[in-house]
Amino acid sequence: MSQLDNNNFDGATIPRSFGNIPTLLKLSLKNCNLQGSIPDLSGIPNLGYLELSSNQLSGSLPTNKLFENITTM
Repeated sequence: MSQLDNNNFDGATIPRSFGNIPTLLKLSLKNCNLQGSIPDLSGIPNLGYLELSSNQLSGSLPTNKLFENITTM
């Protein structure tokens, strides 16, 4: 689990390396002042929870098989 909610990352982007943690089950970056697009998360096949609300992210969620496993978003 990686829960980093309510941090002020001052307009930073989500690091691409977050998309390459195959053992990650939960990723929560709510209210972190993140900007930019959401990186490819296909390297996290077991991700079941994704929380990215209250940020200034742009674009759409990358479409891949990853999102078949997510039960909470």
